[in-house]
Formats: sequence, C-alpha cells, structure tokens
Amino acid sequence: MAKVTGGESRWSYREEFPDFDPSWLPAIPEEWVDISWHNDACPSFKTTCDRIVFIDYPNKKDREIPTTTRFTVTAATEDDESMVLFMSDDWAKVIEFIEVEDPKQRRWAEAAYEKWRTGRNYLRPAVDPHWANSRETHIAVATAIHAIAFPKRPAETIWAAPTAAEVLQVTAAVKEYIAKGDFPTEPDGRYQWGDEVIVIGESK
Repeated sequence: MAKVTGGESRWSYREEFPDFDPSWLPAIPEEWVDISWHNDACPSFKTTCDRIVFIDYPNKKDREIPTTTRFTVTAATEDDESMVLFMSDDWAKVIEFIEVEDPKQRRWAEAAYEKWRTGRNYLRPAVDPHWANSRETHIAVATAIHAIAFPKRPAETIWAAPTAAEVLQVTAAVKEYIAKGDFPTEPDGRYQWGDEVIVIGESK
C-alpha cells in the first residue's frame, strides 16, 4: 500500500508506475500530494492551489506522446475536463508558474479554455469604457489588449509598451472582432491606440 498522509495516498507513483525510477523525479515540494494513476501517461502531483502537475519520463521514447514536453500543469474545469495551463521541459519554470498565486493567472487560464471551447482565436473580455477613453484608445483595441494580457504582461504594460508580436496580436484580434460583428466597422478603418493607430483594411 502507498503511504497515507491526511487521508490521501503519498508516493503512489511507485506502485502506479513501477518502471518510473525515483531518481527521475525533480525536487517535489513537500506540500504536494501524489495522485498518480496508472491509466494516465505518467506520475502526477496535486499542488496546494489545486493544480495537477504531470511529470513524464525523461527519455522521450518512453513517453506516451514522444513530442510532448516533460512537465505539464493542468486544472479541472467546471465540466470536470482537464485544462492545460502550462507546459515546459524546465522544472524551474514549472515551479515559477505554480508559485504565481495571483487570481489573474487562474482567470487567464480559464479564458484560454473558453477560447478553445468557443472556437475563437481571441476572446472578448469586458473592458470598462473609461479605461479605453482615458487612454484615447478605441474600445475594440482596448478589448484586444485585455484579451492577450496575462500576469507577466498586463494590459497596462501592453498598452504602453507593446512588443512587435503583441501589436500583431492586437491587430488580428480587432480584425476578428470586426468580422464577427462584435464592434462596428470604422468608416476610415482606423482604430486609435493612444498616440498610434491600427488600420484595418484600406484607409480612406
């Protein structure tokens, strides 16, 4: 039997995955609970913030999906589905991700799932019109900025100092919003972004 602590099994990966050498495990925080199950592809651990971390085999040939990353962080949705939050081959980055306890991180993950569920490339989060107006930014652009924002790149940062990739993402999101009728088309195709302008289609 696996060791039981607080009513939950500990180190059950040794029974569920007997071919998984203990030396292959990275340093697991003591507070995490081993919830490994042999029907999964690899051992898994439940964190203190109810996220599930899967730790795959170090040799890609031994993995169920050889092309996947070694570490995957998931969470359960309201429909009891498994939602992937983060994937990496770097354990330090996994720990860094888990340690982000900001509620915005969870909202971002839930938004990612909703985007997948609705078949959209970009969600349309509710944005306070004052946020847009006070920054002289079109509401469609403001919405797009919030749609691509996440804890390490919040909306305010993207609005003030966007990367080239973020400009392309915001532009693509605005195009999608217009195409789906989320916002009316501007006659001149110009959508203000502070001192800058995004042009959709040919400007008149």
